[in-house]
Amino acid sequence: MIAQGVVHVTITGAIVAVIVASTVGATLWWMLHPPRSYVQKIAEEAESELERMVGSLIVAFSPEIDSSHMMALAAKLARGERSELLALYVVEVPYTLPPDAEMPFEERSALDALGAAETIAKQEQRGNSNRNREGALHQTSGFSTSPSARRRT
Repeated sequence: MIAQGVVHVTITGAIVAVIVASTVGATLWWMLHPPRSYVQKIAEEAESELERMVGSLIVAFSPEIDSSHMMALAAKLARGERSELLALYVVEVPYTLPPDAEMPFEERSALDALGAAETIAKQEQRGNSNRNREGALHQTSGFSTSPSARRRT
């Protein structure tokens, strides 16, 4: 005869039941929480960069573009808006060269253009600070030789 309603629980059986239940639970959690994809990581980085750049003005320089007049206008606008002013020089790297190729002439041109941009921004800041001392101009210029900062032609 078989007794009804009696359950015999052993320690080994309880441990096995807990292991099975935790394995099922961990599998379900893993399935419902997939790892972030590469695209999601890039999107989050772009979003954080955009949040950092809100309130920034960027003036682009290149051999084909003389942005000196734009720099003066941007300096006035940045000062009025209390924004950061960034000067960017675009170096085009031919496809025949590797992205990190040494290009001393282009680098010299970039440094000259960024130096001129910095001078324009400082003159604008100094000229307007005599008239109105409320706003502050943040001017940043730099030259990056990283492959991601260069544009292929």
